[in-house]
Amino acid sequence: MTWPATRRLTFGPVRNTEDDIREIIGWLNNPEVVKYSEQRHKHHTMESQLAYIQALRPGDPYLAIYQDEIMIGTGLATIDLHNKVADVGILIGYTNRWRSGLGFEAWKGMCDPLLHDYKVVRKIEAGCMAANIGMMGICAHYGMMEEGRQDDHFCVNDSYIDLVHWGKFK
Repeated sequence: MTWPATRRLTFGPVRNTEDDIREIIGWLNNPEVVKYSEQRHKHHTMESQLAYIQALRPGDPYLAIYQDEIMIGTGLATIDLHNKVADVGILIGYTNRWRSGLGFEAWKGMCDPLLHDYKVVRKIEAGCMAANIGMMGICAHYGMMEEGRQDDHFCVNDSYIDLVHWGKFK
């Protein structure tokens, strides 16, 4: 399946080039970028990132997100074929691109083809920390419904934050 371009973004498979992998590792090791992600607990290396890519299931799109031919982030859809559900996540790695609408554009660019062109997906799901106001806004703006919370699921700096589950059907 190919992903259509949005107004400012294009999507393509993450290339296993050393430069691209190092770029992703830099994002994953940046505490500001991963402050709302479970990736914050790990130190990422070339070996760990290559192992992650190797462990992805065939058919689960792991995409690079490009703006002006520069990779600015990644997106992953983990597809549950039995239940026809795609669990989607994105990462915009450059903090100077945040608060510009690119996160929503990337989200819509990932989710729309899954909902409309990928015949086996009937629902998009996502989960995020309640403190992740940006992602909460993206999910709500995309028309996802809050489907539930796991109270005090995440421990961040000795305080507890809810995990918020979001969903949207075709």
